[in-house]
Amino acid sequence: MTKLSVLADRVILWTRVSGVSAGSVQVRWLVGMDPDLNQVLRSGTVTTHAERDYTVKIDAEGLAPATTYYYRFEALGQSSTIGRTQVSICSGVPYSAIRFALPIVRNEYEDIAALA
Repeated sequence: MTKLSVLADRVILWTRVSGVSAGSVQVRWLVGMDPDLNQVLRSGTVTTHAERDYTVKIDAEGLAPATTYYYRFEALGQSSTIGRTQVSICSGVPYSAIRFALPIVRNEYEDIAALA
């Protein structure tokens, strides 16, 4: 059985580019200290394509433990909403010892359509 551990120097960022049906897409990512991303600490560019369902997974490493960071993705002339994340407090702790909360974002238009 594989034992997975939380690392105290990185976060995994994930996104999916929508509105693309062919070809590849360059996606830029940024991680910074402030909500306006004036202090960018890490950044890079990755390519995604249909074989990956236009998804991107970034292993943003070299970060400080127990620290809040802000991130954004840019692709096709558009920028994502700035997100907020925090690096784990503890390194080497098994996932089974950590509790996660995952918000579910629903499409308000689907909710409205269901009422009609």
